Amino acid sequence: MLTMRRSRAAEYARVLEFLAEQFNTSVEAFSGMPHIYVPQPSVMRQTYLAIRDGRTVGAYGIFPRRLRVGATELAAAGIGGVCAHRAHRERGVMAFMIETGDRIMREAGIDVACLGGDRFRYGAFGWDGGGRIHSFRLTRRCLERNGVRPGPVRRYRASTDWARLRRAHDALRYRLVRPKSYFSRVLGRRGVRVLVSDGPGKFAYALHRDPDRLEEVAGHPEGIGAIVRHQLTRRRLDVLSVDTGPEDSDLFRWLVRCGEHSRPHIWGSWQIKIVDLASTLRKLIPELRRRAPRGLRDGRITLVMRDSDQAATLRYGRRFAVESRTSARRLVLSDMEMARLIFGTLPATESFGLTGPLADLDAFLPVPWHWPVLDRV
Repeated sequence: MLTMRRSRAAEYARVLEFLAEQFNTSVEAFSGMPHIYVPQPSVMRQTYLAIRDGRTVGAYGIFPRRLRVGATELAAAGIGGVCAHRAHRERGVMAFMIETGDRIMREAGIDVACLGGDRFRYGAFGWDGGGRIHSFRLTRRCLERNGVRPGPVRRYRASTDWARLRRAHDALRYRLVRPKSYFSRVLGRRGVRVLVSDGPGKFAYALHRDPDRLEEVAGHPEGIGAIVRHQLTRRRLDVLSVDTGPEDSDLFRWLVRCGEHSRPHIWGSWQIKIVDLASTLRKLIPELRRRAPRGLRDGRITLVMRDSDQAATLRYGRRFAVESRTSARRLVLSDMEMARLIFGTLPATESFGLTGPLADLDAFLPVPWHWPVLDRV
């Protein structure tokens, strides 16, 4: 019989050894991720162990997060460290962990879950790719043509930079909400370097692991320009990539202007699954209303997720609301397709060929979101 329970702080070493063995890597690969693996009860209890006949046969991490989506926040969970013991594969362990994990998340009030991995393997359980990461290429010539001057750049000092760094991060429209202790653990990931530019009124920071790619930037555009120029010069680079989420901000517009190409390379942020459809739509109302154009005609549609047997009626137009009564217009999709409709990268008409009144959904769906690379689990 299969059961699943939370791991304990005292099991820290054993859990990491189990993960390393199943992923065929070193224990250091997991101990180097202190944002999800540290020997503290509150952190270790987020990794669940599948037990069969008293033996650990699988692991499944459910790491609660808050996902900032423009004008609103969703209760989210990052799914990671998912594996089954080699001797127990193809014996239902993975399906059991995913289904049990879904129940745990619903009971905990989670709206959406995110993970990496094969799209179609996890698509069978309701995940599909979505969100956007914009990657800009910058060169010294680009900076010179846009008047970017050298500025003060140095390594991050927690004693003097912590509060300003958090303020810059919290100004991002699309991000993970990082509580203080969690933020410290993200900054403490092995190999992560933090650069800051602290010119008067132009504070900015950049996180990177590879010198030719800034994986997260925030703050004043001129400060980011100084950091980019510093990296290009000091590292003797021809090109530097700067990643950011789908920002409607001065920084994003600056990157569009200064990038080697005005259109950045765009790739999916991660895979996302809707755990609670009604709650997700209800919380998204402020963002849907913000995105909808003026003059959008009134409409009502019942969205149905057939795999998990969920339904919610969305009212839109002059008034946005989630209602319990069923509409005459229904759109029945698999759980994977619903994730694509609401959080994917393409409008409904392109994803599903919707026409007529259903094409109205293009006005506010899909909703952009961003799960930063350094927060992935």
